[in-house]
Order: sequence, then C-alpha cells, then structure tokens
Amino acid sequence: MKQKSRTVTLKTIGDILGVKPTTVSKALRDATDISEETRQKVRQVAQQLGYRPNLMARSLAQKRSKMIGAIVPSFATSFYPEIIKGFYQQAREKGYQLFLSFSNENEEIERDSLEYFASLGVDGILISVTQTTTDTTLFEKLHQQGLPILFYDRILEGLNVSSVISDDRNGAFQIVEHLIQIGKHQILFLGRTDYPSVCKYRYAGYQEAIRRNQLEEHALSCDFNKDQAYRMTSNFIHLNQQKIDAIFCSNDLIAVGAYQAICEAGLKIPADIALVGFGDTVESLRYPLSLTTVNQPAFEMGEKAVEVLIEEINSENEDYQPQQIVLDTKLVIRDSTDSSGINW
Repeated sequence: MKQKSRTVTLKTIGDILGVKPTTVSKALRDATDISEETRQKVRQVAQQLGYRPNLMARSLAQKRSKMIGAIVPSFATSFYPEIIKGFYQQAREKGYQLFLSFSNENEEIERDSLEYFASLGVDGILISVTQTTTDTTLFEKLHQQGLPILFYDRILEGLNVSSVISDDRNGAFQIVEHLIQIGKHQILFLGRTDYPSVCKYRYAGYQEAIRRNQLEEHALSCDFNKDQAYRMTSNFIHLNQQKIDAIFCSNDLIAVGAYQAICEAGLKIPADIALVGFGDTVESLRYPLSLTTVNQPAFEMGEKAVEVLIEEINSENEDYQPQQIVLDTKLVIRDSTDSSGINW
C-alpha cells in the first residue's frame, strides 16, 4: 500500500532551516524585514518539498479568501457566457478566484447557491436573479452580515447594494423609435412587463416611445422562452386580435420563436411585420434574416461588476456607498427592419 505523504507546513520548512514558522511565512510573502538570503533559502526548501500554502488558514488570518461567487440564471443565449468571460478576465487580473453556480431560472437553486457561497467564505457574490425572484429576505440577511453582494443585468429593487446593468429603458425606447421611423405604428411588445427588472425597464421604454408618438399600446406577457414565444405569436396572428405591423421582443431568444411563427403564417419580414429583439446575441444572426436588436456590452458588464465588487470588498469605509453603474446600449439595425434588404 502506498504510504500517504506527510503534509509540508511552515514548521516543516522552519525545522529544516532552523528558523521560526513566522520567519518562513514572512519569507514566502516577501516581507521587507527578512533578508534576501533567508528568502532564497526558504523558497528553495519550499520548492524541494512541494510546499503548498493552506489557503483556508491564510484566509482566516487575513480575513480574505480571495474568492468570489457568481450566480448565473441561464445559458439559453450567448449573453451570460460573454459576461462570465468578463468575470474571469477581471478576477484574474485582481488576483481572485471565481466560483460559478447556475440557477437555471430556479429560485430554490438560487437560494441554495447564495447559502453555499456564504458558508464557503467567499469575499463577495455576483448575481443576476431568476425571472421570478422577488423576495429580498435572504439578500438583506447576507448584506446585514457584511457580505458584499452585487447585482448584474437583473436586479432586485429596494436593496442598498451595488449593481451593474445596461440601459434597458433607453435601449428599448430607441428601438421602438426606429420602428416608428420606418413607418410601423401597430407595435406589439412581447415579453414580461413586470419582472425581472430588465423586462420592466424595456417595457417602460416601449411605453414611453408609444406615448410620445400617440400610438396604441399592444402587449403580450411572455417568458424568456422561444417555444412559448412561438405559440403566443402564432395564436395572436391566427386570431388576428389586433392588426400589428411590428413586434418588439424583450430579448433575442423570444424573437427566435416569433420569427418562426411569422414565417409559418406566410407573412413577410419586414414588409408585413417588422421584428426586433434585445441583446445582440448570436441568436440574432442564427437565421438567414438577421435580427435588428439592441447591443448590450456583456463582456464589459462582467468586467465592471467584478471591479466594483472588489472595490467594495477592499473598502475600509464602514459607510461605503453602493454604486449603480448603467452601461450604454447601442441600436443594431439589420434585415428584420431594413426594407431595402430581403423580405422573408
């Protein structure tokens, strides 16, 4: 039977060199009150013995784990993977390890992930809540315990915590204004109108553009689900409840379902019905007819979220004021509203 190797500790190295464990610790941390000769000897022995620092002990001593937890609600589109790339990029630059959890739009999994990260001793948590999360109790509890929490993309209102989001309201306003400018006046909003926050703000932007232009509002509540979007759009067109000439989908995934329903109904895009989404994900380019949409700076959102969270983690100010960062969006015009292009 293979014998288990003895754990190499600071004391192990100190005994070999005839110095105290505290001297070894200082040498490995490049402390200024340790001679260069001692540092070199300690490093050489540590390397020979295969020493690995006890990260849990270090985090207890420093009251920092150098770990961040991140909870992601969905991988249905390319949006969140791009945010995660931003997380990793910034966390690595700042010397932090990132731990991911996937809630799959499930509130129970979300709660379990929050509790797990808190018990793991992470220095802070990044979270974009599920489509249905409205209860702030656990977030308030963790925040009161001193655990920094930052919302990205989707937020819970009423909590005094930092957030990094895109300008959903203005992005929605701009894309509806674009539809009106190309001659569309019966515009259907397809998506949730109340929560999560991104839907609420996008619906508000839609409403503002409709009011300013004195048009009639049309809205259907739909989750971020392409199959549901397909069924709702099909039923709406079949029943002809309203004569519409454009559909504003609150994200690109919903637009995928609406696109299929419009085409199956024998209608042309954009001649009969113009179609727009939100997010500028890879889904917007998946079909021969490219989708007019709103670009959200996903990678930048991920980077900025980690930057702001670490700033709070390292803040010595007990009265730290949370930051609310709103990133600009950009209208991206493509075939689905460009009448000079292909009509499908």
